[in-house]
Amino acid sequence: MSGDSHHSRRRRYPKMYMVASDHKVQDHLEGTIRLQRGQLCHQQEGGGHRSARGDHLWVKVIDNGCVVKVERQVLNEVPADLAGLLEPVPDLEIRVKLLSRTQFLQRMTALPLGSEVRVIWNRSQSELAEAELRYRGPLTRGSSAVYFGIQLKVSLKSH
Repeated sequence: MSGDSHHSRRRRYPKMYMVASDHKVQDHLEGTIRLQRGQLCHQQEGGGHRSARGDHLWVKVIDNGCVVKVERQVLNEVPADLAGLLEPVPDLEIRVKLLSRTQFLQRMTALPLGSEVRVIWNRSQSELAEAELRYRGPLTRGSSAVYFGIQLKVSLKSH
């Protein structure tokens, strides 16, 4: 098998977008759907078109599973190599902030397993604990989300 035929079979991921600002869309079945700043969306195949009203895309909102038609200007494209890092982040404001720190995200993807890291273990007090990176990748087959698994260096006792 040649390298060219292997390359042509590589799985293509749809373009990923982040909702740039809170926006409401009207759906015939669901009614009004509220899109929140920071939500991630996958472009659906054949999902773009132009009309007198502007450019629109059909996207699937990852956070709620809805497929909606939305104006392109409401969306910011997310680089494919960073999209998987943002998907597991549940806090939408943190997602937005992380997207503006592309160098930090790229450093995270380059961390070798076994790297020593510091993690927040008590969110209310922002306490850091030493840990070692043990896993980086998806939790389920076919997922594009990238999770990080760590092992704490010391036992943490609750206060």
